[in-house]
Amino acid sequence: NIPVDMLLSKEHAGHCREKIDSNKAMLPSIPSSYAGDSDTVYVTAVDENSNAVSFISSIYLPFGSGMVVDGTGIVLQNRGKSFSLDPNHFNKIEPHKRPMHTIIPGMVFKDGNFLMSFGVMGGDMQPQGHVQFLINLIDFKMNLQEAVDAPRIRHMGGNGSLSRRWNAERDRIRPPEKRPPYPSINASGQPSRWGSGDLLG
Repeated sequence: NIPVDMLLSKEHAGHCREKIDSNKAMLPSIPSSYAGDSDTVYVTAVDENSNAVSFISSIYLPFGSGMVVDGTGIVLQNRGKSFSLDPNHFNKIEPHKRPMHTIIPGMVFKDGNFLMSFGVMGGDMQPQGHVQFLINLIDFKMNLQEAVDAPRIRHMGGNGSLSRRWNAERDRIRPPEKRPPYPSINASGQPSRWGSGDLLG
């Protein structure tokens, strides 16, 4: 039942009014304990001969194209949504053209030899997470676990917000005033690395 009387009451209006801040936009609130949605899965595997697979699957919003292949139960993805119908847009629909998207299963090679397969999930976080993960690994000389656990930032597009992936255990011991104001965990990653005769990941 929708509590119409409560929603139209002056008390509720006053409660909503207290949330207005003319200096900043309010972050969207999610009623109840809804955990949000997710539509991307990343998997990687490497064998002892450096045969590797780096695989990502994402049906995209709003639950893919809504079309199911007859007799299979497979939902077709909806990455065509990223095309623009504006003829002047750089991402306009054209023959033989792929839409802008973030489906980027990664592999790293050194001197022509396979070094690592990796990937992250999280919409637009994927290219951002790839770059930050590789910077941690290559420039900051972190091992795989450190590179995955290291704090990352995520630009959230046009809604004016920036989220940060952080190490929850490290933040647990911080004083409350030093913790992120809007903690959000995102952009998990799975790397597999072949080197020195050992398979890591």
